[in-house]
Amino acid sequence: MLGVVSVPDAPSFVPDSESHRLRSELLEVRNRLHGRYGFDSLIGRGPSHRRLLEQVGAAAATMVPC
Repeated sequence: MLGVVSVPDAPSFVPDSESHRLRSELLEVRNRLHGRYGFDSLIGRGPSHRRLLEQVGAAAATMVPC
């Protein structure tokens, strides 16, 4: 059957279970790490980095004949 998302006989998670708590904690930690070390943090915030990003943006907006 198309569109089946989960196995019908799979056990469901009880909201108060240890497994649910650990999954929630894992998601929270992943979100914090992504916020701290995600792509946006890879690029500096200094004036030279901002200038570089402006130049890259300007170059990306130009049309170059193929």
